[in-house]
Amino acid sequence: MSASQSHKSKSKATNVSSNDLAKCDDRTLIKSGMVPSLAAGIVQEAEDVQVDDELKAKRSRGYICLTAHFVDERWKLYSKILSFCKMKPPHSRIELARKVHECLTDWGIENRIFSITLDNASANDNMQDILKERLSLQDDFKLVSNGEFFHVRCCAHILNLIVQEGLKVTSSALHKIRESIKFVKASEARSILFKQCVEQVGSIDTSMGLRLDVPTRWNSTYTMLESGIEYRRAFTHIAINDTNYKFSLTNDEWARADAMCSFLRPFEKIIRLISGSSYPISNSCFMQISKIEMLLDANMKSPDLVIQEMARKMKQKFDKYWNKYSVILALAVVFNPRGKFYIIQYCYTKIDPFTCHEKVANIKSKLIFMFNEYSSMGTFTNLGVDGAASGSSYKALTVTTHHSALASSVST
Repeated sequence: MSASQSHKSKSKATNVSSNDLAKCDDRTLIKSGMVPSLAAGIVQEAEDVQVDDELKAKRSRGYICLTAHFVDERWKLYSKILSFCKMKPPHSRIELARKVHECLTDWGIENRIFSITLDNASANDNMQDILKERLSLQDDFKLVSNGEFFHVRCCAHILNLIVQEGLKVTSSALHKIRESIKFVKASEARSILFKQCVEQVGSIDTSMGLRLDVPTRWNSTYTMLESGIEYRRAFTHIAINDTNYKFSLTNDEWARADAMCSFLRPFEKIIRLISGSSYPISNSCFMQISKIEMLLDANMKSPDLVIQEMARKMKQKFDKYWNKYSVILALAVVFNPRGKFYIIQYCYTKIDPFTCHEKVANIKSKLIFMFNEYSSMGTFTNLGVDGAASGSSYKALTVTTHHSALASSVST
């Protein structure tokens, strides 16, 4: 599973077909690959900026990107871009499903779908229902477990929604740090004065610099808090030297900022881990999700009322999407030699020991059912000399979608 990233364009939009992006040998490699995995991303609309004297016109254009992740017969992991092309409006669920299916058909891999990973937009949810129906109409193919595991929600996007919910809890400390950084960055004269203050107070790690956050990226808010706390004494000093500075924080507010930063630090580490693109992450997502739930449960008992309220709101959002962890993520842990059922049992026990046995039994039953289903199709019967399954008749892939045009319909 992987999340397609946003692409910015400052040139004229062009359509690029799959033939332009991949060589013939790539097609052969992908079609013959063992258990291919597909990431189809409807990329955040690219911004086409044109400057005419003092006039700047911005136009947004939708794109779709399709990336295949698969292993060959020697279990070597590959990632290949299959298609990057313009997505013409309307960006409705029907058109999105049609475009994704068209890309799959173009590559001849429409009969190897295992699951589709999506951002949490209502149009995406409806799109996967339509795509599932279209795939189910094929005579020579059926989804694993009748599509029970077809829809997998993007873990990174859910975590973003969860933390954004917590940041809605207003804090004067967060507001003042943001305004303080804006104040310093507003002019060159203030930047020079602030630099002098940093030099005068000394013992400040200037390698980070002052960071201003982006409202839609919660991890940038964490970075802003971290940088603001590092420059705390410099802000206190500039309040003495510049009477125009009106955002001085009290000791209690600095303590609150430090508490918020400590609260968000584990989430920042988790988002870095599950957003990786150069290594497999499916076997670690389950443990990270359980860690998030344990962190939220612990902070709901925090003596700091703001942290307590943040954790409460975040737990509500967590329960909306992750009340029942994805079975397929749990199975990935079982397949990991370092995990197996021991890790699943450990995580469930730490969260709720009373329901642990029932949850583990459910994972086992799903695993047995899936194995029997694959086994009945002869997937494991034809082994090559080197131990790789050759001639397998059942392949699987995963799809991930993102689209900025759907931002207004993102689940809240």
